[in-house]
Amino acid sequence: MAAATAEDGAMEERTFTIFIRALRATNLRGTRDALNSLVRVEFGKRPPSDSPVVVDNRSPEYNHNVELQLPRNQQLLADLASQQVAVSVLEQNPKDKKTVVIATGTLDLCPLLRGKTQWEQSLTLTSTPLVTSAAGAAAAAAAASVDVPAPAEPPAQLLVSVDASEPLVTQQLADMLNLITIRVQGIYALPESWTSSSTLAARDFKASLSSGGGGGGGGGGPAAAAAGDAAGHPHTVGTGISPAR
Repeated sequence: MAAATAEDGAMEERTFTIFIRALRATNLRGTRDALNSLVRVEFGKRPPSDSPVVVDNRSPEYNHNVELQLPRNQQLLADLASQQVAVSVLEQNPKDKKTVVIATGTLDLCPLLRGKTQWEQSLTLTSTPLVTSAAGAAAAAAAASVDVPAPAEPPAQLLVSVDASEPLVTQQLADMLNLITIRVQGIYALPESWTSSSTLAARDFKASLSSGGGGGGGGGGPAAAAAGDAAGHPHTVGTGISPAR
């Protein structure tokens, strides 16, 4: 019995715990003068975690803690390299308590792959069209009343901290890892049928980047080009895009 128990314990999957704390936001803009807001944190397919609502504050202190317990296996490295933590700030209507997203941002967990276990980071948030249209109309009205261009408002920021329960990789493994970052800089020559507001609101788009193969021909394909040349200079890669089915 003792041998069986020991074997069962050896087969138990270890977990890697990440503590994420959304501390506070600054320069938030909403659709109302008095801003009631909450922060939402999401990672992968796990349920989102919402903070309590902070009332009438454009620089709210959320201090919202999220604990991610992830299986410590080979897939974990791939997940942390390819997935980011999605952060959203939502505005709550004080009457019906309904919420709308007013700003979004992402948190990159790749420092864990380099052996870091804790850090603080200020995320720049992108305001949603609902907010930018309202802010633009208000700025235009103010500028028209004094005939002076309104100054650009600073972007919203969210301060977050990350703590890991232990180092994810040894320093030796961290030195061996190679990470390729692919940034989407723009989309060009979209069909007219794709650019209407109703189409964009109702449809997702996907793009694929071939990894090439190199198979003895010496060509590394687009992925090799994306990594850059021998001197470390990045290359620009073009790819096709199509509606997601």
